[in-house]
Amino acid sequence: IDEDSWQVHVADLYDEEAHDLGIMVRRVSTALNDTLAPARVHMAVYAEEVRHLHVHVTPRMPYHPRGNIRITALMLWYALLHRFGLRAAIPDATVIEVAAQLRQCMYAYQTKER
Repeated sequence: IDEDSWQVHVADLYDEEAHDLGIMVRRVSTALNDTLAPARVHMAVYAEEVRHLHVHVTPRMPYHPRGNIRITALMLWYALLHRFGLRAAIPDATVIEVAAQLRQCMYAYQTKER
């Protein structure tokens, strides 16, 4: 995707850009499935506050509630749980390990598709 021609709407993408975006979303979704084994992977396209098209690809883990729960409400809930000592933050080492696994998956998918 040409970084010099940011689009705000999916409908404004050239066919090649839309294709590349779809491939990238599929790779990220596959990497999340292979690494985290979520119950579902959700995708949303935004261009509201930041006036360029960007995609959020978010895993819903089996222990997350189902349905249309606003991420802001979910984050407030987790903050309350953390504040009362009912939920601990994910350790940095775990985050680093998962990020490395995701990068490894993304690289493997990219080289396999060439």
